This record gives sequence, structure tokens and C-alpha cells, in this order.
Amino acid sequence: MRVQEIPLLWHGTTCEFSIHSFDSVASSDMVSSHINSIEKDNHGDYIISSRYCSTVYKISGQDGSIIWRLNGKSSDFTLVNFPNGFAFQHDPRILSQDGPVTVFSLFDNGSDGYNTTTFSSSGMIISVDTSAWTATLLKQYTNPPITTTLSTSQGSMQVLSNSNVFIGWGSIPQVSEFTESGDCVALGAFGVVNEASSYRAKKIPTSSWTGNPDSTPAIFTYANSTSLPTTFYVSWNGATEVASWQFYGGNSTSRRKSVAVGSAVKSGFETAFTASEYFPYGFAEALDATGRRLGRSSVVPTFVPFVTPTNGTWVGNATAIVGNGTASSNSTATRRKRWGHGH
Repeated sequence: MRVQEIPLLWHGTTCEFSIHSFDSVASSDMVSSHINSIEKDNHGDYIISSRYCSTVYKISGQDGSIIWRLNGKSSDFTLVNFPNGFAFQHDPRILSQDGPVTVFSLFDNGSDGYNTTTFSSSGMIISVDTSAWTATLLKQYTNPPITTTLSTSQGSMQVLSNSNVFIGWGSIPQVSEFTESGDCVALGAFGVVNEASSYRAKKIPTSSWTGNPDSTPAIFTYANSTSLPTTFYVSWNGATEVASWQFYGGNSTSRRKSVAVGSAVKSGFETAFTASEYFPYGFAEALDATGRRLGRSSVVPTFVPFVTPTNGTWVGNATAIVGNGTASSNSTATRRKRWGHGH
């Protein structure tokens, strides 16, 4: 991780922010400014975002003076193509600089929970031209109407290497990906509104990180009867280096007395493998591309359904789902419903 050292201490807060803030309930100048991002540009100056001033500042890296203000009460620019400007923004990031023109991305909240300027928060790409003193909205990204999102705090926008745009919706626990032209190609939620949020959300290529969870693989073993083969279902949430699985079966919980019954290449989140015969117990080992063992599941009893003679209800002989990384689709209840009833 690269840490950017900032030797400049900006002293222009007191008068500037108290005059230009839109926050009527601020208790201090720092609250009334709410600086939420800073980035050094090619000239050694700083692009600073003040949420409550609804302003992006360019600050001199030499003496801390204000070079320009974008938006807010005292903007130095004429806004072009903006329906409502922007307000209470987060995460302005420089995309390019060419002479007097700077292009940057920005997440426009459009609301702070008290004041609202738009129907939906959005991601923006803005071109600032200090020769014409214009700021032009080049692109704007909003969720489809059925999921229109107004985020009252936090939020981020990331332009990806393929020119797609990835947005984290701040106080709304959602993320979206758009094509450069604005088509929404992915939309995900990761929590309940008012309970989950994201200050910044970033999309990272799988080649850029490695997941080595401290949990163990989750496993479920099943057989229709003790005279039919055992099927293994295994997953390891967050483990990026798993290339294949080695499966073992036995007549007890002893690993030492178990035998290797086969292997399978990892397939998606959950990998299934059917042995050649029935095994009362089983476990699996996760292997990387070189065959090195990465982790090992617990030994679990094989689930075998049967019909009770009194009411015909499908039940099972054991609970056979173990693992700290278990997903909901791996739950014993799900498996019993799926397999016990023949669906």
C-alpha cells in the first residue's frame, strides 16, 4: 500500500467553511467543512472535497491558498450540463490532467438527510477547464429506476481499467457496475438499510489479491441409502487459491483410518463429487495448483434419509454440515428439503 505524505497544513478553514457551509447544525468549523477526500495532482497542488460546503477545492501546494472552488456558494466555474450541480459529495478522484483541463470522477450524494437537491445519488465524470472557467458534466451514472438510490452519507465512484464504472452507494448498502455508456451490468446488496453501509467500495481484480481464510472448508456428505454411493459437497468461502479437492471416506471419525476416494477440480463456489461406494464418514482437503494442501474439513457423518412407518415424513440419520465458511445454500435444512423430498 502506498502512503501519500502531505507536508502542507491548510489554515484556511475558519472563515472559509463557516461562510460557505450548507450545514445549519454544525457545532464547529471542522464539522461545517467535513473534508472527506484529498488528492495531490500533477502540479503538486491538492484537490480537496468539503461535503458540507458542497465544494471541491484546489489548494496550492506551495502556500495553501485557494486556487479555485468548484460548486457551492462561491464557485469559480460556470456549470455546463448539470441538472442540479452536486451536493454533499464524496470521493472526487483525478482521472486526467492536460494543460488547463482536469477530468475527475465524483460521487454526488445529493442529500445529507436534511437537504436534498436530486431524486437520486449518482456517479459523475466532470471536466474542469480553467481557460474558459467552465465545469462540464461529461457522464452521470444512476441506478435503474426500480432501484433508484438516494444516499445521505458516504459513497464512492471508481473508473475501472475497461472504462466501466463501479459505485458504492454509501449509506445504502448496495454496489453497482456500469458500462462507460451508462448501462447497469451488475447490482448487488450486502446488508439492510440503516444497518449496513460502505464508506468506499472498490472492485479489485482477482489477480490482485489472495484469500487465505482462517476458517475450515465446509462439507456435506449425502447418500440416498447405505447401499448407494456417497456424494460430497464442499466449499471454502473466501479461499482464492483452491484448484482442486481430494476426498476421503471411512467407517469412523478417524482420519488415519480413512481412504482416498477420489478428487475433483474446483467448480464454482461449491464442488460436488460422488464416490464409487457408500462411506459412513467423509472429509475433504483443499489443494492448490501445485497439489499443496491448503486446508482440511472436519470429518462428518453421511446424511442418509429414510421414511418413518407412521407418517411418511422424511428425516435423516445425522446432521452432516460442518465448517466455519458455510453459506446458506449449504445448510443442513436446505439439503434435507432438497434431497429428502426428492426435489
